[in-house]
Amino acid sequence: MKTTNHLKYLALLGSYQELTVGLFHGFHLMAHVVVKDQRLSSYLLVAIQEIVQKAQWHLHDLNFIAVDQGPGSFNSLRAMLATVNGIAYASKVPLIGCDGLTLLANVASRSGLVVVVLNAYNNELYYRIERVSSDGDRVLVEAPGYAGIPEVLAKINQATVSSMPIWCVGNGYSLLQQADPAFFGELVELTAREMLDGVSRMAITHWANGGKPEEALQPLYLKKTTFKKLAVPLLTEPQ
Repeated sequence: MKTTNHLKYLALLGSYQELTVGLFHGFHLMAHVVVKDQRLSSYLLVAIQEIVQKAQWHLHDLNFIAVDQGPGSFNSLRAMLATVNGIAYASKVPLIGCDGLTLLANVASRSGLVVVVLNAYNNELYYRIERVSSDGDRVLVEAPGYAGIPEVLAKINQATVSSMPIWCVGNGYSLLQQADPAFFGELVELTAREMLDGVSRMAITHWANGGKPEEALQPLYLKKTTFKKLAVPLLTEPQ
């Protein structure tokens, strides 16, 4: 396994309202900046250049750029990936993509049923459902995808074991409650720092285990297409 303490890289994390850019050295977050959605197209490249320059680095010093590939707001995701793909092409910095549903499940993981739900619009949700034992063992119950809200609620009910707590993460939680006021899952709120660290762990694990980086990335979980899956290990973290 490759050593990782020397790695210099960016981690980009998208949401439905903003995008966070983190600059890492190994697992250490050196600096981060938040770009609001309405400024994304015009300011993201400037923000990336500024955060790298403040560390007295250059883009070509980076080992890779790690990117949350979604799902999410399509316009924001498209703008982010277009910018990152352009940087990768111009500077020859490789890219490592992270599945956003897996990322949320990794960071929110705790004993019980972990349900990741994101707004897919038109009364639909992106989802991922897994069971986590008290020892931390994880079993995927429902392969990630998207479906109507009633169907997602049915999948959660089918996966629930008596007395098992339900932990929900993502902005689809409020939509589940609106559709079923009796829904008793508990919301797990994650900070941008926790999520950036999650992107870092996924990307470094991928790199350290010899995973192949990409020259360009595409959004994941686009509707009416066969969504792609990434071969990024979920649990093993390099020492």
